[in-house]
Amino acid sequence: MNNSIDNILGQLSDKELRQYVLSFLKTDDNAADKFNAFLQEKLSQEGVAKAEARVANAFYATKDIGDRWHSYEVTDWNAISDESSELFSQARNAIDAGNPEIALVMGVQWLESFAENNEEMDWYDEEDYYFSYDCEKAASIIEEAMAHPQTSQEMKKEAATRISDLAKKSQQVFEEYDYLDITGLATRVTVMSLGKEEALKALDKLLEDDFNNENLIIQKYRLLINMDKAEEAEAFVLENTDNEEVAEFYINLLFDSQEYKKLEPLLEDLTDTEYYAGYHLISRLQKLAICYDANSESEKATATYAKLFIKSNGDLQYYNELKNRVPAEQWSAYLADLMQKTSFHSGGWDGKCNRGEILVKEDLLQQLHDWLKDQDKYALQYYLKYVPQDLRGDLLPRYAEIIRQRASEVNERKAYARVCGHIATMNELPDGKPFAQALAQEIREKYNRKRAFQDELRQVMGK
Repeated sequence: MNNSIDNILGQLSDKELRQYVLSFLKTDDNAADKFNAFLQEKLSQEGVAKAEARVANAFYATKDIGDRWHSYEVTDWNAISDESSELFSQARNAIDAGNPEIALVMGVQWLESFAENNEEMDWYDEEDYYFSYDCEKAASIIEEAMAHPQTSQEMKKEAATRISDLAKKSQQVFEEYDYLDITGLATRVTVMSLGKEEALKALDKLLEDDFNNENLIIQKYRLLINMDKAEEAEAFVLENTDNEEVAEFYINLLFDSQEYKKLEPLLEDLTDTEYYAGYHLISRLQKLAICYDANSESEKATATYAKLFIKSNGDLQYYNELKNRVPAEQWSAYLADLMQKTSFHSGGWDGKCNRGEILVKEDLLQQLHDWLKDQDKYALQYYLKYVPQDLRGDLLPRYAEIIRQRASEVNERKAYARVCGHIATMNELPDGKPFAQALAQEIREKYNRKRAFQDELRQVMGK
């Protein structure tokens, strides 16, 4: 039974697991009460001090390297990275469960431990490059915990003091190697440790000197919300949505709280492709389509999915979405127009690509044939089998010539194997066998001194 539960839990994300547990607990008040008592006891046992100690201990993972004559013990940064993911997950859950002080000390302790142990990194370790994300994650948890209404003023002041000390002592560790702007974090955390009115004045002063700093803008928004000044907070953040990160923060905030009416006009402005072609365009268009559907604007949602199809170079998820939305009698003409407006990517080494998949799914085999006349060997290898035999006549000689040319260029075993794979593909087609047999014989005779080539050919074609 336990093994079965372990297997199921291993397939779930943190978010999914929480949703399922909450759904189950709602079915039985007694179970919910018992589980709540169990969690309170566990949190009490863990406590702030124990959470802090767990983080500090995580940085003592080591490994042996070298050989039996010269063995060295170094910090195992891979093990620390894995444990850090667990720690951040626990901190995030503590915030969500209304225990932000545990998360706060975990974030602060993580940065302190990282700075202390960073000096041990040596030429054996390249993993330190990936800790930039973890530093940002710890900083994010600290700021969120500081902003939480259940974090005591005493804990805020202690955290601010520790981060300020860390900034003075370890600025080089964090900033020289681009892990984290520890000085900026210290400034923001210090502001958050002040009383609300004092903090607001301090933020306004900082924004005078650094008006486009997304961290300060977001911090002021959160403070205004915390001061029950929601309208002022909303007006302030909307004034600053020309800052990409601020816009993304506010979009995600509204989307997660399902405030689709409020989010729709903002997304319309920030996805107008005449003025906007930023990094976040695809994700914002996805959210906009969801807003339209939630607001009962189905036609606008369909038009947005069409934009997504075009902007994503024909992503199949949007093809499937549109096919479900557009009436069957209109679909053929609609798709033809849509594909004409779309620039499709070529396939990778396996030849599979969005245009080819759509042509096959729609049974547009004449169009598939016409498209393949200009494609590379990988597309031919993958899609030739879908072209009816009566249409393949001009494709097979072209494919054979591409393979012949490639055979004359390659000079290593992996490349020989790929060439022979193409020959095997042709050999599987009844009308391709003569071409495949001729190519195989040509390679046997022309490259008879390339033993590896001959071996690979025997594997797919026999003697």
